[in-house]
Amino acid sequence: MHLKLALFLAALLSTLSGCVPVQAPPTTPAVNSNAQVTEVLPFDPASIAPAGGQQPIAGTCEASQSLSHRGAYRCTTDAGATFDPCFARGDSEPLGCKPNPVAGTYSAFVNVGTPLPTAEVSGEKAPFFLNLGAQKPTCSIGTTSSLEFDGTPVTYSCAAPGAWILGALRTDQPAWQADYVVTDSNVSTITYGPEATFVVQAWVY
Repeated sequence: MHLKLALFLAALLSTLSGCVPVQAPPTTPAVNSNAQVTEVLPFDPASIAPAGGQQPIAGTCEASQSLSHRGAYRCTTDAGATFDPCFARGDSEPLGCKPNPVAGTYSAFVNVGTPLPTAEVSGEKAPFFLNLGAQKPTCSIGTTSSLEFDGTPVTYSCAAPGAWILGALRTDQPAWQADYVVTDSNVSTITYGPEATFVVQAWVY
């Protein structure tokens, strides 16, 4: 009996030693569903209507200095206020100025009494309004004056005192980034940043 058992075990070991081990197939890395990707949204100027009681202001308009696209303008009211960009919303409609697509509002509506100039059209749409998420203010392209820090121009003004975006957006990756800064009340010294900040949403025109 012991002899038969010994012979069986010897045969089993011989068989196992000749087997080629089977490798498990490589695993595919899990896709991160929370990966950051900037949502790029085309802007329709006609999608925002005047708020209740918001009356058009008389003024004049020229081609926008912020967006080189047909339908984008820089408007100055008869009272001297300047808005850029403003957008044509259709024939005989007042122009909508400095929109906030997140809130669904325009800062002002401007009526012009003369034909609008034809703006130059650039090759591609440009981001003019940024949503930086719940912890940061929204930001709109352009400033009321030419500002720069250490040779880098301010390109967006944000909806918080002294908050700005410096330089060009980095759009070469799915997650766009902007250099966010905060300055003192005199807008002469950076007190916070530059901080590389994820752009959650960008409206383009």
